[in-house]
Amino acid sequence: MSLDSKRRQSSLGNCWRNGFEFGSGYKLLLVVLMTCSVFVVPFVYLPWFSLLAIGLILHGYFLGASLKVLLIFGLVQTAFTLTLYLIFHTAADFPSALEALLRLFLAVVPAWWFAVAANPDQTASLLQRLLPYRWAFVVAASFNMLPFMMTELREIYDLQRLRGARISPQQLSNPKHWPEFVRCVLAPLLIQVIKLSQQLALAARSRHFGRHSNPTRWQPPKEME
Repeated sequence: MSLDSKRRQSSLGNCWRNGFEFGSGYKLLLVVLMTCSVFVVPFVYLPWFSLLAIGLILHGYFLGASLKVLLIFGLVQTAFTLTLYLIFHTAADFPSALEALLRLFLAVVPAWWFAVAANPDQTASLLQRLLPYRWAFVVAASFNMLPFMMTELREIYDLQRLRGARISPQQLSNPKHWPEFVRCVLAPLLIQVIKLSQQLALAARSRHFGRHSNPTRWQPPKEME
C-alpha cells in the first residue's frame, strides 16, 4: 500500500471515528443485540442485518483494521459447513446451509468490529461496573487480545504459505488439508496466545492485582478518548 493510500485511509478513518464515535457501552449493547438476534430473526430480516454488518466492516476498515482475517474466517467456515452439509444432508438442504453460513458470519462481524472500534479503557471501566473486577479484567484483556490474535493469525498464515503449506483457500476446500491448517496455523496461534496470557498474568501479579477488593485504574483524559 502506497504512502498516499495510507494517508487517505487514515483521513477517512478519522472522519468515520469523529462522525460515528459513541461510548463503549452502546457499542457493547449493539454487539450483544446483533449477535443474539441474528440467530432468531426470520430469514426475511437478514438482508437488513447484512447491511448493518457491511457498515461495521467499512467502519473497521477505515479505522485501519485488516479485512484479511474476516476473509480467511469466511472461507474456512464456508468450506467446513458446506462439507458437513454434503456429508449429513442432501442437495435439497443446500439453501439451509447458505442461511446457516450467513447467520454465523453476521454473528462474528460485530465482535470483530468491537475489538477494532472500542476504546479499551472505556470498555474496562464499563465492565467493572457490570462484573466483579477480576472478571472485568479477564473479559477486557480478552477483547484487547483479539487484534493481536488477528495480526498473529495473518502473519502465521502468510509464513506457512511461504513454506509451502497446503492451506490456500482453494486447498482448504478439500477436507484432507484441514489437519495441516490446524497443525501449521491454529496450533502456533494457540501457543502465542498462551504465552501472552502468561505475560499478562505476570504483569498483573507484579502490580499486586487482586490484593485490594476495589482496585484503582487509569482514567484517560477527556481529550484523549
